[in-house]
Amino acid sequence: MGLTPEVMLLLSGHDLEATQVSCNLPTLRVSRTNHGGRNYLFVWLKIGAETKSGTAVCRITAPKGTTSFELPLAARTPTLGKFQGLSQDDVMY
Repeated sequence: MGLTPEVMLLLSGHDLEATQVSCNLPTLRVSRTNHGGRNYLFVWLKIGAETKSGTAVCRITAPKGTTSFELPLAARTPTLGKFQGLSQDDVMY
């Protein structure tokens, strides 16, 4: 449905030393995570081709508890005919 197949998220918060990250959509898979210190978490997601636009809910399980966040998913805007390139209108002496 025009979604980017892979994305990386940077989450910030307190004590994000996650042991598990999961999302509620079967077509949205967490491929890996990496800690950026105690307060940052990188999450790589693979978005299946059959994923529809909407909102996913992802859950983080950390040693100090669990939390969740909403992730809006939207189809990309078509770019055909949107970019004209450089013209004389873009140049100034």
